[in-house]
Amino acid sequence: MSTHVTLRQLEIFLAVGRIGHVTKAAEALHLSQSAASMGVAQLERQLDTSLFEREGRSLKLTERGRLLMAEAQDLLNRVQVLPELLGGTGAAMRGTLRIAASQTIGRYLLAAPLAAFAQAHPLVRIDCRIRNTERVIDALLMHEIDVAYVEGDVADPLLNAQPWQRDELVVVSAATRTAPRRLTPRGFSHLPWLLREAGSGTRAFFDYAVRTAGLVPAQAVQVLDDTEAIKQAVIAGHGFSCLPKLAIQAELRQHSLVVVAAPFLKLARQLWRVTRRDSRSGPLLRALEGAVERSFSTTDT
Repeated sequence: MSTHVTLRQLEIFLAVGRIGHVTKAAEALHLSQSAASMGVAQLERQLDTSLFEREGRSLKLTERGRLLMAEAQDLLNRVQVLPELLGGTGAAMRGTLRIAASQTIGRYLLAAPLAAFAQAHPLVRIDCRIRNTERVIDALLMHEIDVAYVEGDVADPLLNAQPWQRDELVVVSAATRTAPRRLTPRGFSHLPWLLREAGSGTRAFFDYAVRTAGLVPAQAVQVLDDTEAIKQAVIAGHGFSCLPKLAIQAELRQHSLVVVAAPFLKLARQLWRVTRRDSRSGPLLRALEGAVERSFSTTDT
């Protein structure tokens, strides 16, 4: 077995593994379809194993292909930080950080420290995706990102979830004279609810709190995949919602939304930092995480 594996072959393998299609992977890498096919074939010959099996028009990773996926991505990550490691004392940090966060965290907690870090390190490119918790975790498992910050619980054995920050959900309605200031369990399930979509950490936690309180699940009159859209619908008087307190500070100050007490619901929750168990944090990612933590320490004091 030849072991003259190139970094380009690993890049092609990773792209095909994520996308499941040689032609689309070639387009993503700005290669010809024949060059991508040749890269995969050469890698399989050099490793003396099949990495993919055909499933209809798509390619699916074999068991050995899945094993290689994690190792190949980790190897490329370490190669990418070589300029940073060998730049000498005082050298500017450079490289790419791949992060994903669920909506509440990405918009209301990470946006400011990420912007500050990017301003302090102009040679660092920050690729930050904001999705719901389910999609963020899928991206982490597919090696598309290096670290995730999510609102929902994570139980996948391939991932390592660490407690990060705390958050609280609140029930809100439009700030009208007739808006109730307190809910009772009896009237809870009969209200018109505007809720996040399945896969959202906010929706999952709200549903869990309702079940824990022994209530009939809330029936959504509208399901929206964007917190800002839900806020506008509530302000317009279309119903009630349960949203992160972090997300409604401006609306509370402007008196366009009001918090409705629901003491029978336990709505305090944990936020999580998640990585793959097989990954290692490089110096660039460690520098960013240190800056993020310092920003919260400064805010707390």
